[in-house]
Formats: sequence, structure tokens, C-alpha cells
Amino acid sequence: MYKYTEKQFASQFFNMGRLRIGTLHNFRRTEHKRGIVDVDEGKKSVSHHIDVLHIADSQAPENDGNIDFRSLDAFQAVSLNNGSNILFKNVRLTKKIESQDFFVYSTSASRSRKTMREFEGADTCIEIFDPDNFYKLLTKPLNSITPVRFLGVKAVTYKNRSEEWNGVDSGTHPSLIKSTDYIPQFEVRAIWSPLVESTIEPVITAHCRLGEFCREIHL
Repeated sequence: MYKYTEKQFASQFFNMGRLRIGTLHNFRRTEHKRGIVDVDEGKKSVSHHIDVLHIADSQAPENDGNIDFRSLDAFQAVSLNNGSNILFKNVRLTKKIESQDFFVYSTSASRSRKTMREFEGADTCIEIFDPDNFYKLLTKPLNSITPVRFLGVKAVTYKNRSEEWNGVDSGTHPSLIKSTDYIPQFEVRAIWSPLVESTIEPVITAHCRLGEFCREIHL
């Protein structure tokens, strides 16, 4: 994994183990530099279109195999109770989904100058060659600030934030979606869920041993 940053921040990291852990919702703020700001971070919508759906009996067992029928409940569109002889025609169901806020530390799976140019001001590349121990250790100082649960390191999916319903669940979690404009970043993000119900903000944290699992590389 590769972290693209500015020389001054790389020096602080290797000298003191100092780094910044952001939050999902904070990425929406427009004051961030190019490559970081994303006003739609953590948001998506899911839709389903019903051409024609005739419900002779809402309690009939065969309804469970009908994706249109199941969508009415999934989208909380209407309560059928014991309804019968109901007709839906040319109906578009849509629901907006917003992720809870998470702590996020973003890196890239790509090692290249082209990728570094995606991040305004970045002139240094740090390789995390032992991510398991790096994130295990990083979780400790973060926990001392706010109790958290580490959810792992996950690759971002680049796609439209408007999805068609898959008939089962809400699809890709909104915290892992970026628009296709960001594809050259090849982002992977470490995610921590706060264990307290309060607003979270980015934090500056440090651990003197973090640098043991990283090295600066030249591109």
C-alpha cells in the first residue's frame, strides 16, 4: 500500500510516527485539496422500476419470488397488509442511503508518478510494506482518543452512486463508493467504526513505532 503525501508530513511521520486520520464525512469539505475532496462521499441511492405488478392476494406464497413485490417492502413504499387486487404500473422506487461517519486512512494500491499526481501537493511516496502490523499498531493511539473498532482495509469501488436494486440488499456500502473520476487513485481505505454516539472529527495521532512498517520509496 502506498501513501502519497508532502515531504514535510513524511518527515513528521518517520521522525515521530505522526499522521492524520480523517473521517468519511470530512472528505466532503471543499477546502480540501484536489484528489481528497468529494462532496458526495458516503452517499448513494438505490432504485427499482416496476413496469406492471398485479397483486391478486398480498398473502399468497408465490409473491416471495417476485422481485417487484419484494421491492415494495424493501423500499418501504407501501403497506399492503391483507390487500388484494392491487395494480402498480410504471412505478419508480428510490431510496437515498447515507453512511454513518467512520474514521478513514486512505492509501493507494498503485505505485506510480501518475497516481501521485492525482493528489495536489504530494511529492513523496511512503510504502506500507507490513499493513497488518501497521494498522494493528495505529488502532492503539486512535483508541486512546475515541473508542473504535477496526473494520479492516477495503478497496474502493469506482461506480455511479445511483444503483439498481439487486433484489437482496442495498448493494455496495456507500462508504466504499467513489465516482469514476477518481479511478486513477486506486484507493484502499482503512476504516474504524466509533463505539460512541457522538460527532467525530479528523485526528492527529502518533506512535513512534509506525515507521518500522514503512519506507519512503522513489518513483
